[in-house]
Amino acid sequence: MRLADQARDAGWSFEDYLAAVLEREVSVRNASGAESRIKSAGFPARKTLDDFDWDAQPTQRQTVAALASGRFLTEARNIVLLGPPGTGKTHLAIGLGIVAARHGVRVLFATATDWVTRLTEAHRQGRLPKELTRLRRYGLIVVDEVGYLPFEQDAANLFFQLVSSRYEHVAHRVCWRVSSHGRMRSMGAPRKYPEELKERATRLAIEARRDPGSRTGAIKRIADQLGVHPEALRTWVRQAEIDGGDRPGTTTDEAKRITELERENRELRRANEILRTASAFFAAAELDRKLK
Repeated sequence: MRLADQARDAGWSFEDYLAAVLEREVSVRNASGAESRIKSAGFPARKTLDDFDWDAQPTQRQTVAALASGRFLTEARNIVLLGPPGTGKTHLAIGLGIVAARHGVRVLFATATDWVTRLTEAHRQGRLPKELTRLRRYGLIVVDEVGYLPFEQDAANLFFQLVSSRYEHVAHRVCWRVSSHGRMRSMGAPRKYPEELKERATRLAIEARRDPGSRTGAIKRIADQLGVHPEALRTWVRQAEIDGGDRPGTTTDEAKRITELERENRELRRANEILRTASAFFAAAELDRKLK
């Protein structure tokens, strides 16, 4: 039975009907949004945690169940799955990615090789900062098959920029790194540097780069002096130059505003749909009253 018919037959008030419409609309929107996020995540196959062979990995069931609560998303925690081939790491990564999508988080999945290819191409075309800004809009990224192939230094640096940009600008988001053999020595977890250190390092690097006598090797030299990763400092300097108008790109304030506008736009579309549905019912109810 349609909700409107049910409301008429039961003699609901307009307020009761509107509450029911809103409740159903939210439920439908959430389900539709989750499905859209799952389809656009780039999963190689649809594998849920319910489909996983827990008999082969019984000791991990409780740990994964805790992760499935979604708490790791709000805490912005990294999840690293280690083990030899065939133990179900990709299945679990997809399953937890689907959980995240159902929690309202945008997810993006790719293998380590695909991530490096994507970043390398963006760097070659001179649009790496824009690509990093775009990727920060995803609440969760999944990196599969780390360790199958060793990273060259340039590739490792590009990947570090991806991780570093997410840590420094979107602290509530998760970078999910999945390893096949645990060979991650060249990709240690990025540090969360104190804001004071970040500001000092950035200021010193910018000042040194403006002086022709100290420009060469300034970033690495200052990074070594202050104990920060050179690629982290390079990312900070690049963003500071963009914010200061010295380099083209999306400023920090613009990136935040874009995110806010996208959220506001989604909410407005949802509100308009609800109002249209409610208006149609009120019009039908009024017509029915007049006919009686």
